[in-house]
Amino acid sequence: MTDLRLLVTEGLLERPVAMKLLSSLGCSAQYLYWVPKPGEKAFWRDAWRNNRAALHLGPVLGLADLETYPCPSGLISQHLREGRNAGFVLRVAERMLESWLIADSEALAAFLQVSPQLVPLDPEGLSHAKGPLRNNVYKRA
Repeated sequence: MTDLRLLVTEGLLERPVAMKLLSSLGCSAQYLYWVPKPGEKAFWRDAWRNNRAALHLGPVLGLADLETYPCPSGLISQHLREGRNAGFVLRVAERMLESWLIADSEALAAFLQVSPQLVPLDPEGLSHAKGPLRNNVYKRA
């Protein structure tokens, strides 16, 4: 995936996360075109286009949240009925991308300059991972 051409995300937060993932894999983003979608409906509405683009452009990375769907494979097959092309690298965060960030409670607490006790211990077990964090941090302020 060193020649990734297109990054499609559900929103703005996913971009820096994707860039960090790409950097840690040694992938170049020199010619990367980023398309933020305003929410999950827009992301999945256009998923077939991104799937097709992977055939013509080269690798396409898509980042989305699982939200309330029971499993990533079911979510993907529901929106890509013709099947996912090998070049469309689609990653679905368990419930929400924020869960990935909250899971590293020490680093997040240091970044937010709050006590690690304010960071939820099991973000993937929560239906809305950032809610309790937001409530705890605002209580501190």
